[in-house]
Amino acid sequence: TWQALRKGDMATATQVTADVAAIQESVSAPDGTLKLLVRLADGADVEAVVIPPSSGPAKNARAKSTVCVSSQVGCRQACAFCATGKMGLARSLSGVEILAQIALATAAARAAKLPQLRNAVFMGMGEPGDNVGAVRDAVAALVDGARFAYGRDRVTVSTVGPAPDVFAELFGYDDAPAVAWSLHSADEALRRKLVPTAKHSAVELRDGLVRALAARPEKRRKAVLEVVLIAGVNDGPADADAIAAFVKPLEAVSYTHLTLPTKA
Repeated sequence: TWQALRKGDMATATQVTADVAAIQESVSAPDGTLKLLVRLADGADVEAVVIPPSSGPAKNARAKSTVCVSSQVGCRQACAFCATGKMGLARSLSGVEILAQIALATAAARAAKLPQLRNAVFMGMGEPGDNVGAVRDAVAALVDGARFAYGRDRVTVSTVGPAPDVFAELFGYDDAPAVAWSLHSADEALRRKLVPTAKHSAVELRDGLVRALAARPEKRRKAVLEVVLIAGVNDGPADADAIAAFVKPLEAVSYTHLTLPTKA
């Protein structure tokens, strides 16, 4: 069964997930990106997205796709730039419901003739740090060689950092996933506007991340910092300088990469 799920056999995926979730709608973009509306057993909907390599449909057998999964129905964090945050939190997903998205997305990718899924990012609906147990259960299945068999560094969990200790819970254990932190601004007042539910300062959160990274094997002390650039809000030279200074303690313990997706 696991081998069939890894290969993307639609019949197997549909049968295994029948009591958990089903694809309600599928929309394909010109670049091959596949957006899935997944309906859960209680009628709640979440989104999963299959993202092919930048070259689109595979021309090379080594090209792999990425699945972006949801960890909650809605989200309580209310980030100013996020549509899901405006929904509020309905409930958290179980580990099985997260894995159902991956099984269905793997089959949908194969049906659409996209490259095989071998990367997973927890960057869909919800805050993984508010659903640590289920996220860890799903990650465990993903990196288990007898189940989904993803490499540890091919699974990335993105968190806004609800609390400093969340970083250790999500990333400070054997077989933990790759690290991504939604920072958005190093300016404390501005970050609290962008992430209005923040209860801890960015410095407190950064120091929690430093501790979690320091506990990992040296070769796995990598972190991605995510910043949504909003025109006229956090995209100026002073913002960049502030982030450069802010990440210095992280650079002391890890290789840190900054991603700057733009927003019009």
